[in-house]
Amino acid sequence: MRRLLLILNGKSAQREDVRGAVERVRGEGCEVRVRVTYDGDDAAQFAREAVRLAGDARPQVIVAGGGDGTVNQVVAAALEADPATDCAF
Repeated sequence: MRRLLLILNGKSAQREDVRGAVERVRGEGCEVRVRVTYDGDDAAQFAREAVRLAGDARPQVIVAGGGDGTVNQVVAAALEADPATDCAF
């Protein structure tokens, strides 16, 4: 089972297409945890926390849901926290 973390821009959290996509991926047997941003630095904080987790708690894939700013924040913060992370983006 693949472990995914979706870091989702708060503006997208209530979209039905996003909710449907998460349910479809879960239906395929993946574990999907969702963290929704509220403040400006949330995406970066969630990414830093994720790559610092150990073992089965750490996601194998980090998905940034939002625009270019969200994607940039997530990838930059994760790689800054752990440049050798084995998480895919």
